Amino acid sequence: MMDYSIINVALQTIQEDFDASNAQMQWMVSGYEIFYAALLLPAGFLADRYGRNRVLITGLLVFLLGSGLMATAASANQIIVWRVLMGIGGAVVPATTLAIIKHIFPAAKQARAMGVWSAVGGASVAVGPILGGLLVQFFPWWSIFLINVPIVAVFLIVIAKATPESKTPTGNRLDVIGIVLSAAAVAALTFGLIRGGETAQWVGWDTAGMITLGVLLLIVLVIVERHRLAPMLDVSLLRHRAFATGTMSISLAYFALTGGTFLLVFYIQLIRGQTPLELGVLTGHVDRRSGA
Repeated sequence: MMDYSIINVALQTIQEDFDASNAQMQWMVSGYEIFYAALLLPAGFLADRYGRNRVLITGLLVFLLGSGLMATAASANQIIVWRVLMGIGGAVVPATTLAIIKHIFPAAKQARAMGVWSAVGGASVAVGPILGGLLVQFFPWWSIFLINVPIVAVFLIVIAKATPESKTPTGNRLDVIGIVLSAAAVAALTFGLIRGGETAQWVGWDTAGMITLGVLLLIVLVIVERHRLAPMLDVSLLRHRAFATGTMSISLAYFALTGGTFLLVFYIQLIRGQTPLELGVLTGHVDRRSGA
């Protein structure tokens, strides 16, 4: 979660170094988010089936590779590609870590463990911009990604040495259709919304067309999953008002937070002329209040 917030303070510096367009800057943020969101559900399903430690380690290695390659980026487009790679790897973390907590802690301690997990995640979102501001002000911009290397390395060692493998074995086949439909639906919806904000033209195949496609794919996903023996997504959960309302509220909150933070970065540095560290402190305060 720290990586989600830490890149914001480096956007202006990256734009100056590579003469990147505003569209490229937005895709540096959105490329990560699209693949992260699209693969979140499939990652949890695969972890339950093939082993949570195995899938988590694989995802962290992919994330680590993307972070390391940032130091070699020679263009804005390369940064976008490496961010996509990081999004693919990062998508496995939330579902697998929560499932591991549920497996290794007894029922009486699970709530406390998940509370600690949430607190660490919230703290990392708030600390990310401040740490990023320090690094960008005194080191090259790509240092905000290289700092992931030792952090991820420690997690890999802990997972490999101290966390028992767990899975939810079933005799049912892998829900490939559900995985493809969910990933495609989220990707289409996100792409259409981002493209619409980028061009301010909401009538076209790449905006309204993609949003419509995403909605249709979601409808097909719900219909298909209702008839699967081992669905990737238990659509019956959507019948519970509290669950459905909470999910929608969180989605809308992060939708607003992401767009607002992106604009805030350029306002603070271009209009107010403040340093990366000052930007990090200000955006860190916004992220902390939003998380609360």
